[in-house]
Amino acid sequence: MPRTKKAAASQIKKTTARTPRGRKTSRKLNLKKYYDSLRSNFLANKQKYSRYLIVLGVILLVGVLAFVKKDWFVAAVVNRQPITTFELYQNLKTKYGEEVLTQIIRDKLIFQEANRHNLRVSQSEIDKRIKEVEGQVGGQEQLKEALRSRNIAESDFRTQIKTQILVEKLLEDQIKVSEGEVDDFIAQNPSDPNVAGTEDGKGPNREALREQLRSEKLNEKFQSWYQNLEKKANILKFI
Repeated sequence: MPRTKKAAASQIKKTTARTPRGRKTSRKLNLKKYYDSLRSNFLANKQKYSRYLIVLGVILLVGVLAFVKKDWFVAAVVNRQPITTFELYQNLKTKYGEEVLTQIIRDKLIFQEANRHNLRVSQSEIDKRIKEVEGQVGGQEQLKEALRSRNIAESDFRTQIKTQILVEKLLEDQIKVSEGEVDDFIAQNPSDPNVAGTEDGKGPNREALREQLRSEKLNEKFQSWYQNLEKKANILKFI
């Protein structure tokens, strides 16, 4: 029996209504399979992908640092040609590396030995010694000028003073100066300025002579003491 127009239209409408839902269901199934496949692949190669992510993260970090901290990578630019920080470091290492490394090792050993003996240097001790140096060179400005002319930063100078005081404390028993030693020096060195005394007739400056003799003893004892300290240390150099 032939269908009426109304029945045919109804059937077409039902078919049309079913088609999108079928496609949506199919798409959902395909997407689920796709995500499941990706997940399975990631889990199977998790270690490899993790390495890739780490490498990518490092590359991004270096890129950001190169932009934000240019001085970490480039020391200067000459006619658009960069001088890298590594290039600068290599040149400095070739010219001064051994000398600077030796000095750093020396300071490390002295500080370690001081710590072993529970010796400390206060800021007031450092300030007092700097005042003494200022008096010797003619004042604060003269000291600053002397440091600038030798390319020595004030912080480095303070560290040098601290190291010197620590050495004096470590060798205190070996650099003591007796009154007899001061008397002997006065008798043997009448022309020394501190022996001749001042114009007011006060005679030899015994305190200055004591410090002078103490300094001479320190220079004499330090070399052998440090050589012995260095021999006992475990030092590995890589440059």
